[in-house]
Amino acid sequence: VKPLIDTRFGEHVLRSHEGNKYDNKEKIIILGKDSLSKITNIPKLVFVDEIQFFTQEEVELLLNKFGQSTFVLFFGLYDDYAGVPFPTSEYVKSFSDSTEFLHAQCHKCGGTARHTQRLINGNPAPLGDRIILGGEGNYEARCNDCWVPPSEASYWWGSDIS
Repeated sequence: VKPLIDTRFGEHVLRSHEGNKYDNKEKIIILGKDSLSKITNIPKLVFVDEIQFFTQEEVELLLNKFGQSTFVLFFGLYDDYAGVPFPTSEYVKSFSDSTEFLHAQCHKCGGTARHTQRLINGNPAPLGDRIILGGEGNYEARCNDCWVPPSEASYWWGSDIS
């Protein structure tokens, strides 16, 4: 299951940052476009990608559809680029049997990345819209030492970022 907002790689395509791709119109459901009623056989396992883009109501809709007989795995970011947890990620964590946080390597030093750095022209971005779809070039994984909070990003830009 993927969110309607995520059109970066095609409608029924899931793609990793390493370039791995899964393209299957029959098996990838776009919540908000595809109807859950078209699912006649309840699967034993469901993957939900980019959980941060879903609403709590959409998560409840999924869980009600699949019920207790389906193992549901949620994937996505926990915090936004400002370090603030996404509400839906917090909601899913609140009822999950277990939670595992995976970390990328920091793009600057190779350490363990715990943050997402939004970039504008290669520089840390100041506070702005919470969600801007992007990928390579727009965001980087950063460790605690290399991450520049948006509140401090104006240092990189001066007083005018336009």
